[in-house]
Formats: sequence, structure tokens, C-alpha cells
Amino acid sequence: MEISSLFFGRIQFELTVVLFYSFTALSIGLAFLLTVGFAGKRATQSQLNSETFRVWLRIFALALFSAFALGFLTVVEMSVIWPTMIERMGNVFGPLMFFAVVVFVVLKSTALDVMLFGKQRASVVQYRWAMWIVLLGLALVAYFIIVFDSWTRQPAGTMMIDGRYRIYEWFELFAQPGAFIQSLEFFLQAIYSTAGLLLGFSAWQSKFRPLRDDHVKFLKRALKWGGVSLTLHVVSMWFLYTNSLLPYKLDVNRVYFLTWLSFCVVIFLWFFMAYLSLKMFKGQLKPRSALIFAAPVGMMIPALAWLTNSDFRSEFAVMNALKAADVITSTPFTWLALGLILLLTFFVLIIYGFVRLSGYAMTQGVVPVVKTGVVP
Repeated sequence: MEISSLFFGRIQFELTVVLFYSFTALSIGLAFLLTVGFAGKRATQSQLNSETFRVWLRIFALALFSAFALGFLTVVEMSVIWPTMIERMGNVFGPLMFFAVVVFVVLKSTALDVMLFGKQRASVVQYRWAMWIVLLGLALVAYFIIVFDSWTRQPAGTMMIDGRYRIYEWFELFAQPGAFIQSLEFFLQAIYSTAGLLLGFSAWQSKFRPLRDDHVKFLKRALKWGGVSLTLHVVSMWFLYTNSLLPYKLDVNRVYFLTWLSFCVVIFLWFFMAYLSLKMFKGQLKPRSALIFAAPVGMMIPALAWLTNSDFRSEFAVMNALKAADVITSTPFTWLALGLILLLTFFVLIIYGFVRLSGYAMTQGVVPVVKTGVVP
């Protein structure tokens, strides 16, 4: 096997996972912000029928189904690029992905359908419960995926029998300290990266039409949650990276830690200045040309987080047990390079479609679908 096959295989797989990770973070972040922003105890039918809620619900649906398409592609790529790895790790990967798919299918058939299509038929209480169930269900799906990723770094609860990993202790598999830490970082990143996306898209909308009062209130609340989650992320990172007594120690050097810490501080100041601008300029974003960069930054935060925490630079597929060079496909690197080009085209179409449709919703609004004789 040529080393270039491993290189192109890793590039192709990592790019797919990065986009899947990014859209998953945005869908969970939007589910959280919509839930805490519109599904409180004082939620009313008029708030759920507002243009702001309809717009961000549409963007949430776009992000969620983009993540679903990329997740399916990621599973296919694992079987194509890492066939031997799937053969050896299938007894671990299979059950976790089965749990994730079952939870998503049940979620899709119940609460998610109510959230996306049943707003006019469900009561406010029923709709509020549906939103909370969607948020918790998506968090559970993400946790199953994170458990597998964490297991490749610390293969707990399994043993190698006849060349294959088999689970002997389910509790150790699901209760890995690394999985809890990764989940905490992921959910906090999802919230403040989504707040950045909301900020950028809102600045985009303000270039075409003034922001509505309910939009400004929702954006302020999102910025507050973004600042809180970013602060919690910085504090948790500081505690994890400086406490040598923890059973799980993140393998990150000091230079990376200080760089990421400074990046978080800059994003926090960005959110704070945006919040002040909403206060000072009567609910409108100024200067718009600067804030509009928050939209791509909102997409870049989870992508950078995955790349810096992934094992792309490591020679192991399963830490200290299974080398990536031994489980890569034997397909020539020329075909892998061609597949990479085709995937890049597919990725550009997904990102373009998401930005285009989201931008249309922001600038043109969403036409409400109501029952005959019902005023929205």
C-alpha cells in the first residue's frame, strides 16, 4: 500500500466528518436556542407564529437534514475507506450507530414532525414539550457518536477476541470520562458557534430590511447564551488542562491551549460588542460590514474544534492498538483523489444550498402555512 493512499483517504474522510460535525453542532445549537428562546413557561401561540420563529425554524431544518445527509455519507465512507477497521470494530461501532439511528428515527416520527409541521395543530404546551424532546433526542444521538470517537482514544469496556473488538462491559463503554468531557465541549461549542451564525445572518438581514423587535429579543438572548457557554468552555478547559490529578488527561500542548483560549476571548468580546451595539443603536446591528463575518466564523468554530481534537495527525485508528495504515483500503490513491474531488463538489453544493436558502429566509421571510380561516 502506498502512503499516498493513506493520505488521500484520511483527507477525504476528515473533510466529511468536519462538515458532519459542523452541521450537527449548528442543528443542536439552533434547537437549544429556539427551545430556550421560544418554549419558555410564558410562550404564546403568537410567539410561535412569529416570522422570527418561522425563519429560524426553517434554518434549523436545513441544518438538521444537511447533518443527516453528511452522517449517512460518513458511515458509507467508513466502510469504503476503512473496510478492515469496520471488520475489527464493527461489534462496537454497530450497536452505537444502531442506538443513534433508532433514537433519530423515533424522534423523526414523533416530536420532530410536530416541531416542523404541527405548530398549527398542537397546543402551546404540546409544542413546547415537542421542542424539548427534540433537543434531548439530538443530544442523545450526538452522545452515541461521541462515545465511539472517545472509545478510539481510550478503548474502555472492550477486549480483542479473534482479531475483533467485543464489548464485555457496557457501562464502561458509555461512562467513559473522555466521552463526558468531549460531550461537554461539543454542546458548549454548539451554542456559541450557533450564536455566531445568528449574529452573522442577522447582520445580513439588516442590510436589506430592519430587524423586527422579536428578532432583536431573540438575538440578544442568543448572544447572552453564547457568552455564557463560551465562558463555561474557557473555565472548563482551564480546569481540565491544568489539573493533573484527573483520570482523563487531554493530550494537548500548551501552545495550542493558549491559542484556543485567546480565540475564545476574542469571540466573547465580539459577542459582547454585538450585544452593546443592539443596545446603543435601537435594536439594529452596526457596523454591519464587520458583524457579517460572524456567519462564517459560526461555521468555522466546530470545524476547527474537530480538526484540532481529532486523531488525523495520529498513526493509530484505535489508540496504541490498531494502526491506520493497516486498515486503510487498498484502492489506488488516484481513485481516492478522484473521490475527493467529487466530494468537494458535493460539499460546495451543500454549503451553497444551506447559505442560499437560509439567506433567502432571512431577507424574504417565510410564508406561514395555516389552516383555512385561521389568521397567523
